Amino acid sequence: MKKVWILLVCIGTSVSYAQQVDGVYVNTEILPSFDVSTAVKLEAGIDLPVINTSKDKLTIGGKVQNTSFNYVDEDVPFETDEIENFNAFSFRFNYQRSLSDSWALNVMGESQVSSNFGENEIKTDDLFFNALVTLEKYNAEKKSIWTFGAAYDIKYIQFL
Repeated sequence: MKKVWILLVCIGTSVSYAQQVDGVYVNTEILPSFDVSTAVKLEAGIDLPVINTSKDKLTIGGKVQNTSFNYVDEDVPFETDEIENFNAFSFRFNYQRSLSDSWALNVMGESQVSSNFGENEIKTDDLFFNALVTLEKYNAEKKSIWTFGAAYDIKYIQFL
């Protein structure tokens, strides 16, 4: 089981780092239709480089996300009013430092409000913080990157 967690840490940190891009972006996903519902996810964000030198890069940004579920069958065995729309707003920073030609340090932090806003207020259950710290070892000869680190993210089972 411990080997599975180590593998998930490596995969999770590589995936979350790989998603970072500079600029303005808009993304939409239409998830496959099931017997009960269909889902649509809309996301828009901006990432702005504050520092961009050969050794250091600091980027700040934010995103807005809406996920909507459209229930096909009105006779589902649960109430759908509270779970038809989810909204998320986040602010993030990402710092990358080149330690040498083959080593780099990455630090990322993100605060997020995610809720259906059913009661028109933000509660502590709606607040999340995600963080990532990794060291990367580049090998130009083998065209490979080894990533070592830790992530704290609600999407990846709280703490890895």
